[in-house]
Amino acid sequence: MTLFDEDTPLRLIERLAPDVLVKGGDWGLGRIVGEEIVAARGGRVVAFPVVDGKSTTALIEKARGG
Repeated sequence: MTLFDEDTPLRLIERLAPDVLVKGGDWGLGRIVGEEIVAARGGRVVAFPVVDGKSTTALIEKARGG
């Protein structure tokens, strides 16, 4: 997981050039920001299913001690 301050992670994805880009399943393939960049470099884009009661926001809050 990587945090970023822009509206989208596009510039971060361009800079990091990840081999794998993972996004929550609420975003279908074809709608994920940076998907084309990762795929063009031979990387993989994966959309994981949403798990009820779990969220990135809650995970970050827990990590911060909240």
